[in-house]
Amino acid sequence: MRKKGLRNVLRNGVAVAMSVLWLLPSISLQAAWNVAGKGAENFAVASFPENDWKAEPWNFDIDVIEVKLSETVKALKVGELYQIEAEVLPSDATNQSLSYGIANDTVAEVSDTGEVTAKKPGSTRITVSSANGKIATLQLIVNAGARPPVEVAEIRLSETVKTLKVGEIYRLEAEILPLNASNKSLSYTSSDNTVAEVSDIGEVIAKKAGKTWITVSSVSGKAANLQLTVEALEKRIEVQKVLVSTKEMTVGVGEKVQIEAAVYPSGAKDIRLTYQPSNKKVKVNAQGMLTAQKTGICRVAIRSFNGKKVAVKVTVKKKPGKISLNANDITLQAGKKFQIIPQLSKHTASYQMTYVSNKKSVAVVSKTGKVTAKKKGDAVITVKTYNGKKAVLKIHVK
Repeated sequence: MRKKGLRNVLRNGVAVAMSVLWLLPSISLQAAWNVAGKGAENFAVASFPENDWKAEPWNFDIDVIEVKLSETVKALKVGELYQIEAEVLPSDATNQSLSYGIANDTVAEVSDTGEVTAKKPGSTRITVSSANGKIATLQLIVNAGARPPVEVAEIRLSETVKTLKVGEIYRLEAEILPLNASNKSLSYTSSDNTVAEVSDIGEVIAKKAGKTWITVSSVSGKAANLQLTVEALEKRIEVQKVLVSTKEMTVGVGEKVQIEAAVYPSGAKDIRLTYQPSNKKVKVNAQGMLTAQKTGICRVAIRSFNGKKVAVKVTVKKKPGKISLNANDITLQAGKKFQIIPQLSKHTASYQMTYVSNKKSVAVVSKTGKVTAKKKGDAVITVKTYNGKKAVLKIHVK
């Protein structure tokens, strides 16, 4: 009952202090507590006989209940260092300081911060203690020394023969075996630095035409070789002019004609051409196929990618309505020739004509309409325009 009464007194003192601060904001905190203290004191005196109770202090300390290590057994080589990782539980313990002790300091030493230094072969125990006496133990084993290094047994290159052009760069790809080799550092050399150089990281730069060996070596003396050939850059041949089979053509509406164009010289590297008509009388696709759209005159500019150009004049006329020939029936001696000349109605055109012989053993005809008599007999030559209009020539060979 006395302790309960004390807590009531303290609570009343706090309440009085807060009331004073609220009503008199300019009063100091110390003054408020003085007022509250007197109130609490008066309350206590009024409630309890003098010296009839004794206040007990409150204790807020949180004790360590466990020290926990990340490892409880550890093996080290002579000369190795190891940092002990320890935590105290609970994590909000009031005093988290730790101390470290070792049973045999000839085997190893441990610092005030928990860093262990292995000194000689043997075993010992390291204790980690909290301020309130909680202990964790690490069993330490120190071995004589490090294992012997694993030597490189082989170096494998992704390529052993390579050809580069002058100015090209190539990165060597090397695999070291076994994979657990202790020292995997490599060095690179070129047998002829004037042909190609190689950097410390295996980057090869081709410098001039020739041959050289690139050697990749390990510290242990194992090596692999790349046979490198460097070729000179080909001399670039530029287009000097654009050539066309004809600079003028007359076509009929709707007719399709392939513009025959090429670059000179023939060994030029960039042979691409562009076709640009001056108006909408014709259309020309990227491959030079022309399609006549409507009557009139158009000029098609043909350009190379380095600016060389030529123009083709295209006259577009109406479609032929009919076709006639310069002869309908002729007689030839074997071996003689005759030139067929098609005749179209006025203001019409057909750039392309086809000529077909029904008996090539008697007479043959070329793409341009030249007939050649072969042997005795009769034959018929059919001439046709692009839009299907036809005319025939009868030939008698004696």
